[in-house]
Amino acid sequence: MKRIYSFSKAALFVAAVLFSNLSNAQAIEKYVSFGGSSNWPISFYVPASYNPANKYKLIVGLHGLGSKSSTMRNRLQMYVTDPSSPVYNAIVVCPDNGNGAGAQTDFWTAPCDTSIITIAMNMAMSMYTIDPAYIYLNGISLGGRAALRYGLINYWRFRGIELWCPAIVSIPEANNRDASFIYPWQNGKYIPISITVGSEDGYSQNGQIDAAMKQLTALGAPANAQVEMGLPHGAPDSPYIYASYKFIDKYASSYTTNDACISTTPTPFDEECSTSFTPVVTIQNKGTNNLTSATINYQIDGGTVNTQAWSGTLKRLETQNVTLPAQTVSGGAHTFKAFTTNPNGATDGTPSNDSYTRNVYVLPNTFNPLNEGFEGNVFPPVGWSQAGTDKARWWQRLNGPRVMVDANSNPFSTTIKGGAAQTPSCIMFDNYSDSTSVGRKFSIRTAKYDFTNATANPTLSYEYAYIPISDASGVYYDALYIYYSTNCGSSWTLLKGGPMQSSTAAASTPVYFYPTSGSDWKTVTIPLAGTGVIGQSKVMFSFEDQPVWSNILYLDNINLTGVTGLSKETEANNSPVIYPNPSTGIFNVQWLANGNTSTIEVKNVLGQIMYSEKLNGLSGDITKNLDMSSFGKGVYFISLKTADSETVKKVIVY
Repeated sequence: MKRIYSFSKAALFVAAVLFSNLSNAQAIEKYVSFGGSSNWPISFYVPASYNPANKYKLIVGLHGLGSKSSTMRNRLQMYVTDPSSPVYNAIVVCPDNGNGAGAQTDFWTAPCDTSIITIAMNMAMSMYTIDPAYIYLNGISLGGRAALRYGLINYWRFRGIELWCPAIVSIPEANNRDASFIYPWQNGKYIPISITVGSEDGYSQNGQIDAAMKQLTALGAPANAQVEMGLPHGAPDSPYIYASYKFIDKYASSYTTNDACISTTPTPFDEECSTSFTPVVTIQNKGTNNLTSATINYQIDGGTVNTQAWSGTLKRLETQNVTLPAQTVSGGAHTFKAFTTNPNGATDGTPSNDSYTRNVYVLPNTFNPLNEGFEGNVFPPVGWSQAGTDKARWWQRLNGPRVMVDANSNPFSTTIKGGAAQTPSCIMFDNYSDSTSVGRKFSIRTAKYDFTNATANPTLSYEYAYIPISDASGVYYDALYIYYSTNCGSSWTLLKGGPMQSSTAAASTPVYFYPTSGSDWKTVTIPLAGTGVIGQSKVMFSFEDQPVWSNILYLDNINLTGVTGLSKETEANNSPVIYPNPSTGIFNVQWLANGNTSTIEVKNVLGQIMYSEKLNGLSGDITKNLDMSSFGKGVYFISLKTADSETVKKVIVY
């Protein structure tokens, strides 16, 4: 559908009168005849460097009850003048809801109505060079409520809708049970929507935002909701605002006529149990024309490109999952890439968004029993992984001195030792330092284990150290949940979990905690007899931290007993594991050495030797760190040669 802008007579008249008076000033106040007033305000921000030969992004901002257009303009001006902002150098236009004209209402109540939004936007487009593919609709409070409804009705006008604490009046209103205010939720699938709410905002606490998100997501809308901890009803901090614009840009239409893409790949997963998997890709229409045909291309590890024709009917931003033929790979790291060509039999209007690449790691099964004390130099241990909603806040391995802070906020250095035996290492998750982790989940997951030959009473045990934080309001308990999976993480079953109790004599503490002796640790043993793991050949365990902004949780000595079987898919003992792959240049090569000489060699695609090292007399589990960052981006081949064999594996530096 083409973007057609219908100019009202009032908008054209105002534009004609005011255009000659506009300059490159940054803040501009204009007044129009509207709603019975001859001085109805519309506030602009225009970059001082404005050049009509260039196209500019436009933000249409709607303020809340009790505010006015210039206040909203001043707030948005903060973000469009920040060089790090996704909307840097954009033009801003903010219509008034009547407060500035002495007739305070919202944008849906007389004497104001939503035609003032259309007038303001059309004024901006007539007076400035606006890129029609980059018009964002923003709103706060009741202005956010108005922006949500107006944007859903007029979705074709906007790149996306960005809302701050929208004042959706009630859950019945969100569920369209108030006939006086109906949201066309079905249009949400045509426009990305990002909502930021505060943890202390009543509109989020009382369930209206959750109800709105359920309506949107149930109908396939590309919608995102984020919570800023400690924020009341008001404007969020800039990181949340910038994240919203990035979300919108990622999921928005490209506004070209014919544009298809692969938006994601439901399978393969980041981790696969089997060396065989059936890819499923999601094709999406990013263009303005309906998408009726395209070619889906796919390849593994940069190899042969395979194709599959697709036909159907997808409207703007609609998606469909497509199943591709089964693929077989070796164990270890791989890349699966899928991309589209020939949308509607034409040249793709935006080829930069066509492809999606997933890094896949086919997990090797390991020897049983499990006895992990985290004493090795590699973390997570080989075959283990981490998962969570914020990759910057994952589980950490502790080994050696660490800077801590005492009750008087004075830093000091100490060495934290693990478990009752006080070994040099353990792992921890910091629930104390960052309130933004509240409501999120962070898992450390084991490799796979074979229970087909399990003894009668297998067990999973671990040691933990923890004391909850307390203050005048009460005691705050972070939670730990232990799950198992028999299908490589596709689904998980709860073994044990809940709020963490103190592992020491102290029931709680007002400051953050670190264990100082073996008595600070407690052992938990979970019987596995009678659970779904018995008889399964590919069992993983997950330790999931759920923070409430309380205290640090420490884990150590995760042990699995009563299991003696080996997986039928266990790889040869001398087959090296190389990780991470792809990488920015730092790789770890891990293998089981038998005392003979081992040679590691790195070659480029031309066969030139980039690195070679001979290692003598090594025995046991060996890990060699390779720094290939100086080699440049590209594909390389790492070989491990011993007296008995040579293994070559491809790696990618990006």
